[in-house]
Amino acid sequence: GELKREHFYLQTKVNPKPTKEEFRAEIEKSLEALQVDYVDFFAFHGLNKYRHWDDLFGPLDLYSVAMEYQARGVFKHIGFSTHGTPDLTSRFVASGKFEYVNLHHHAFGSYTASGTSFGGGVGMSAVVEAARERGMGVFCISPVDKGGALHNPSPAVSGACWSAGLGAVEYGAGWAAAVHDTMSVGMARVEDMDEPLYAAHLVHREGGQERVAEAEAGVRSLMEGLHGKAWLDTCYEGLPHCFGTDHAVSFGMLVWLYNLREALGMGWFTEERFKVFRGNRKGWDEAKSPDENRVGWGYTPGLSSSVTGDYSEVLKDVREENRERIEEILKVWAPAREEKGGRIDEIDFRPWVAYPER
Repeated sequence: GELKREHFYLQTKVNPKPTKEEFRAEIEKSLEALQVDYVDFFAFHGLNKYRHWDDLFGPLDLYSVAMEYQARGVFKHIGFSTHGTPDLTSRFVASGKFEYVNLHHHAFGSYTASGTSFGGGVGMSAVVEAARERGMGVFCISPVDKGGALHNPSPAVSGACWSAGLGAVEYGAGWAAAVHDTMSVGMARVEDMDEPLYAAHLVHREGGQERVAEAEAGVRSLMEGLHGKAWLDTCYEGLPHCFGTDHAVSFGMLVWLYNLREALGMGWFTEERFKVFRGNRKGWDEAKSPDENRVGWGYTPGLSSSVTGDYSEVLKDVREENRERIEEILKVWAPAREEKGGRIDEIDFRPWVAYPER
């Protein structure tokens, strides 16, 4: 039959701009490109930096622009998307100004927020819980790619998932479908939707969530087998985010990547993250202050650690029993990953590589 506008939900996202006029122009550009009179969901895109709070609610007051569009029926619901820190994201959630949030919260971590302790948990877990308590919708961004490169899983990850009768993509998408309201899935071809759709259907059938939990337990068993439960439960305590020190190092994220790489063999995924660190390091200007350098960071902030870095002051709040191991990660393991490059000890198991990645 004929596909009508009311048959689907549509979201558009627009970044904050320096002026209200520029922000309105971007909104109009989006509506024109989509060829629609209204969108079901409008999100302030990329609220990643602390200055974005002032962009929306300070003298610039970009939030009022979105409210104007909502009053005219052009925006049905207003939300935001973020790659930011848990504390900043929590502030936007607690404001009561948004009906939903797009964020990274995955089976294997929280992408750029991974390894950051917040609200009694790690990553975005406490933020998701707070959004739920407020009745907000929670949209999971990229549970397959940024959630662990599950389209090209390591043998260890595949084995843990198959023990529950699930493929890696099915596990990652199933975990996201069970915890959130919806999720985004990138496609190179139509068939790439098959596993996420199956997983989303599975978790709402009898025994489906139990299978996802079984796969999760298999992954956790592998992690504890190498690292130990005590380490996994405490290794992120006391580690600052890359916005929290002049080192600008993603301390918690480095420990997170170490945990995944060593226990689960996720070298391909790890290398993709180190590409970001190398790019940020290349753009770092020693003549500028850390805050001036951080202005240029976009959706993937942070630097890797250095062999010559002095992190003694930064590590003063970590547990004594973890300090030596964390120092080794920062002074030996991470610098070796950054220097070596390449997809470390990993084979690309994908039978077909999407054109943009070739």
